[in-house]
Amino acid sequence: MRAATGSQCKLMNRGVTCVLFGSLKINLAAVFPSSCPLFHSVSESFISTSWQCAGLCLIFCTDVVFQGTFLVTQAVSKALVSAGAVKGSIITVGSIVGKVGNIGQVNYSASKAGVEGLTRTAAKELSKFGIRCNCVLPGFITTPMTDKVPEKVIDKVSKNIADACAFLASDDSRYITGISIEVAGGLFIG
Repeated sequence: MRAATGSQCKLMNRGVTCVLFGSLKINLAAVFPSSCPLFHSVSESFISTSWQCAGLCLIFCTDVVFQGTFLVTQAVSKALVSAGAVKGSIITVGSIVGKVGNIGQVNYSASKAGVEGLTRTAAKELSKFGIRCNCVLPGFITTPMTDKVPEKVIDKVSKNIADACAFLASDDSRYITGISIEVAGGLFIG
């Protein structure tokens, strides 16, 4: 098996698509409402027809981000173990927002923090099978939230995220497991 290089990863449909192992393609994308404040007034909750409805935005984001990551991690780890693979690497995609939080994104922040916890636990549980699990924490990539950021900046950040994933998938990181790598350009240092 051969890990993807940064040049094999490209932006596609506002997400990142990487060819990691032969014909296996992994689509990495975040889907979340533009805003989900922790507190809403009762009238806002009842009249809102957007994803900002209290509770619904949290459920939606948790189902897509956290449960999706859990199900894919579970399926890939089962496949690796049942195939008798002597080693493997599972890379999840969290977010710097899961680590530092962000105003109006309680749903996204909580679900991405959950992805980090899932990754650390999976690393502990799967190490006996030679499977490493690590998490990449992007600062920002192409999403509706970043529409005003210059394309050349987004392309550079996305390439760095792809390079981090390629490194974690390679044997060069064979002694690294259970960690999160921030690929945020120093956005939240300290």
